[in-house]
Amino acid sequence: MGLEDIKKSGEEFLIKLGRDYYYGGSGKKKRGDFQSLYDEYKDLFSLETIKKVQSLKQSGCTEDAYLISFLIKGYLGREIQAITKEIYDAELNSHMLYQGKETSLRFGKMLLSIEQDREKRLQLDELVTQKQVQFNYLRKRRIRKLKECANKLGYQNYLNLIEDVEQIDTYQLIKIAKDFLIRTEDVYLKCLSFLNDYIGNGEQPIRKSDIAFIFKSNNFANLFPELELVPSIEDTFYSLGINVHQQDNLKIDYEKNESKSPTPFCCPIKVPDEIHLVLNPTGGIDDYQNSLHEAGQCQFLAHIDKALPMEFKRMGDKSIRESYGLLFQFLTLNEKWINRFLNFDNEKSDYLTFAWSYKLYVIRRYCGKLMYEAQLYSKEYSEKTLEELYENIMSDAVKLDVSKNNYLLDLDLGFNTPEYLKSWALENSLRSFLTSNYGENWFEKKEAGKFLQALWKSGTKYNYKKMIAKLGFTQKDLADLLIEQFSDILER
Repeated sequence: MGLEDIKKSGEEFLIKLGRDYYYGGSGKKKRGDFQSLYDEYKDLFSLETIKKVQSLKQSGCTEDAYLISFLIKGYLGREIQAITKEIYDAELNSHMLYQGKETSLRFGKMLLSIEQDREKRLQLDELVTQKQVQFNYLRKRRIRKLKECANKLGYQNYLNLIEDVEQIDTYQLIKIAKDFLIRTEDVYLKCLSFLNDYIGNGEQPIRKSDIAFIFKSNNFANLFPELELVPSIEDTFYSLGINVHQQDNLKIDYEKNESKSPTPFCCPIKVPDEIHLVLNPTGGIDDYQNSLHEAGQCQFLAHIDKALPMEFKRMGDKSIRESYGLLFQFLTLNEKWINRFLNFDNEKSDYLTFAWSYKLYVIRRYCGKLMYEAQLYSKEYSEKTLEELYENIMSDAVKLDVSKNNYLLDLDLGFNTPEYLKSWALENSLRSFLTSNYGENWFEKKEAGKFLQALWKSGTKYNYKKMIAKLGFTQKDLADLLIEQFSDILER
């Protein structure tokens, strides 16, 4: 295949993948077999094609770098797809005995976030973990496969591969993560004390399952009503000068349907011509945050300049798209947005402390994950050493009782952790810029909407470092801004 044929084939693959994901997630038909799709495009995601494009790469050409990254990630995805499906099927068909009744592992994982009785929840957490650990032999095989693929591509280890294809400076990100953990520790310990009041009975130390439970099942859920979710999203974008009902390229599915994905999702099929936003409204904090997040990503994709090269529309720095999702997700932490769209009375102060505390927990957890996964993917360790590394690093990061049994369960497939940390940093820079220039109620300003639309038009032409520079910040500002947002968390 020539270079143009490779690009055309890549876009065809993404369109088919998107359609399959959309139809499956929206409940319109059974989701297809990704392995079959990868097999159909095996020539595209082959070592031969990757080496051909690498030989044609022009020095400093961003489009070529994005294309090579796409091909390598496609190659990796094809190589581990069978193992990933094996893990999925094994867990899907797995059952356990809980409270005298046989329960599927899948239902047990869902029950963890809503079980009110803490002693039962801790028991269920242990059962779920032990059942998942039974399939660690498959997870180990998948990690070995990723490392073997990295070696075949000429890299010393998998971490080196990701750093190269994603243009990530892991050392710099770990430095920021460590600084963040140190400088937010005092306020975080106070936040944990605040969150402890929502956990319920039980004398055992706080665990990750407790945090997941209180965010899903809390006193604030009723303040985020199901019926107001869609109007709040529509009105937020309308205030920015965007009428979602007049966007022919954005298709929104609002209908509740048991066969749909329980969580909302954004699905680009043709960028920017066909973007789908699928919602399944239930109400609650997480539903509002997830729905706003996916809506923000959809607006980014729907506004990309159609004339851009395919690489800037469909490929590139994943943190760019993610940061726009986070920007709208965290409007639920913006007091001005809350005053306009939600009916809070005396609960607002406690809710804001609760929500900011949870955000701090999540970022600290990913700081720990970054440090642990960088070790996992760069060196060879014994199972015992990995368990100890995970337990020590994660316990220090989140200050909770962390089980070493999660050392392979708590992984982002393919080492996406750096992308999330970049996204949080970029989201904070975007929010700081918008707040400084348009006020805390920037979401009500059409000028802010025009500014965002101008950024969206460029797609992924600018990576996160260039985006931060365009906003007037430096890498040092990035670390400080990420930390300072939590400085007055208990006074909000």
